[in-house]
Amino acid sequence: MIPHADEALRMLTQRLATTQLPDLKSAYLQSDLMVMTQLLGALSLELGNGIERRLQDIRTMQALLASEQGRALLDDPALLAATPASYSLADVNALHDQLTRALISVHAAAEEAGEPYADFGDQIWGYYEEHAARHALPG
Repeated sequence: MIPHADEALRMLTQRLATTQLPDLKSAYLQSDLMVMTQLLGALSLELGNGIERRLQDIRTMQALLASEQGRALLDDPALLAATPASYSLADVNALHDQLTRALISVHAAAEEAGEPYADFGDQIWGYYEEHAARHALPG
């Protein structure tokens, strides 16, 4: 059997919150355990679909950078066809970070260029909002 780490962490989090937390007498220990359960819950979500969320970001960033205005401002066109070295979290994060740096640089250049790039800048802001929503932690 292959263990499902995200489910195991989710079950551990629920168990800590429902069986251990209420029995703690100290308010400090209760709040400390509450923070730990929230962190375990966040880790569970990351294990479950963190890589897919990053891959969605990568596809969207590459599409923005591949647009006519994105290409005009992009320093490294090789990023448009880049793929992660593997689907490990570290390799996906590495490409995600490269594209994020490139998008921020392109966005700064678009903002500096002014009116001809205003719509493109708005599209990038839209991506930032989608990104924040996609990566928001519940609760």
